[in-house]
Amino acid sequence: MSRDTEATDNSEGTLIHIDANVGQVVEKLTDGLLEEAFGMVGEAFGMGKDWLREQRLRFLTDRLEGAAEMCREAGIDNPEKVALSTLAPWIEGASIEEDPALHEMWESLLANAGDPREEGNDSHRSFARLLKDIEAPERKVLEALYQIDSETEETRGVVEVVGVYPGDEQIHDAITRMGFAPPSDDRLQLAKINLTRLGLCSRGGNMIMGGTGAFGGGSNPPEPQEGPSTIHISKFGRAFYEACQPPEP
Repeated sequence: MSRDTEATDNSEGTLIHIDANVGQVVEKLTDGLLEEAFGMVGEAFGMGKDWLREQRLRFLTDRLEGAAEMCREAGIDNPEKVALSTLAPWIEGASIEEDPALHEMWESLLANAGDPREEGNDSHRSFARLLKDIEAPERKVLEALYQIDSETEETRGVVEVVGVYPGDEQIHDAITRMGFAPPSDDRLQLAKINLTRLGLCSRGGNMIMGGTGAFGGGSNPPEPQEGPSTIHISKFGRAFYEACQPPEP
């Protein structure tokens, strides 16, 4: 693709524009595969579903521009190409993420994946797939656990040994200090279950999985679920959280 600022989605009459100020950075992040990236999204649903295809293309455009702008703000004028094993799932996930609370995480993940500096945040090919399973409440809980863990630097690495795991009250307090409204108790339990399932947190108490339906195989709606009594962000979870934050200058 030439270094102009346009890419088509192969659907009649639709044209997606990449801002000229960030177009070259986007091209470097995608290794010149921008047109193929738009084509992959554009063909995902076939003909006759133009609205959904165009929405995905616009989401992808916004996330690409956001990632490129993060690179520019961090002084990363010459990012390295992002590996296809990371780029492909990133394109798939970023093009369907409509929650504004998670947009920065998607943009940061791509920007960090293209950061050539040794001191930059490390990115793993699994992170894009994990981010697809994260919702806004999980983001709040993970950030709270990251902050709690960072406040006591000297205890990191021995938390699992001594059994110091933040409880629900500590998590609620940390989320409030961050300026967010804490999730409901039921949503907090679900977030704890999901973060533990994804390997981003480790649990310090027994997980109780009651109910039927999706969890028990029956036809009745599941009963309220209880998550681990206490959880702690894992080393893998810290790396994931840091990779989903804007790269520093």
